[in-house]
Amino acid sequence: MRVAKVKEHHTLDQIDELLKEYRTDAEVYVRLLYIRGLKCGIKSKVIAEVLNKSPQICSKWLKNYNEQGLDGITSKRTKSGVKSKLDEKDLEKLSKILTETGQYYTLEDARDIIYLLFNVKYTPKQTWVTVRKKLKLSYGKPFINYSEQPEDHKAILKKN
Repeated sequence: MRVAKVKEHHTLDQIDELLKEYRTDAEVYVRLLYIRGLKCGIKSKVIAEVLNKSPQICSKWLKNYNEQGLDGITSKRTKSGVKSKLDEKDLEKLSKILTETGQYYTLEDARDIIYLLFNVKYTPKQTWVTVRKKLKLSYGKPFINYSEQPEDHKAILKKN
């Protein structure tokens, strides 16, 4: 079995200090434990088994550590998936339309507006994600604005 090679970015003492520093970040802590185990001469497969991680994941950690040092195992995941079809300007414009026009829109209405303004067809789910999560608009139920009520409206209600 081939022994995994660890580049000398840090000494064992430095890794022990890093373990103390990252004790509250479970992901980084486990990765540092893996690197420390390799530096102590323990086989990669054994460490992966003890940490309850797959050997493939552990080898990715080692590769990242060897290439980038501590940054390779402390950096958070990059954003993956398809990029949004609406940029920040478009989202800002949509937010203004949905909140400042004085009308109350349903998600279907918002979906139609997105299609008409930006020529982007969203599914109902993606419309929900855009309106609720990205724009942080609530489910607030619109209320009726009685602007033409008589001055003696309380007296009228008491009579009935």
